Amino acid sequence: MSTPAPQESSREARRARVTYDALTATDVATLAQVHRAGFPGFFLSSLGTPFLRQLYAGYASDPTALTVVARAGGRPIGAVLGTSEPAGFYAALLRRRLPGFAIAGLRGA
Repeated sequence: MSTPAPQESSREARRARVTYDALTATDVATLAQVHRAGFPGFFLSSLGTPFLRQLYAGYASDPTALTVVARAGGRPIGAVLGTSEPAGFYAALLRRRLPGFAIAGLRGA
């Protein structure tokens, strides 16, 4: 199944009812693309889609993550992410996903 470009997702949002729920593992790839399209030239975007997939997957699997995903027609079009434990979240994320981040770093943008 082909993934529509993020611009198409924006047009969908205008036509479809927007709903909100929690981030899931199935949202990760789409949200990484939405992130890159929505924040070109930003630091996290410059690290590449593989890095962003690892970041979003880390939030999806962390019990301290606080997430809201906006969906149009069931498809993710945006997200807000945070954590209830900011002091240790990123260190724990890096420990849990170090191999994935290392591979993502090698792949780059």
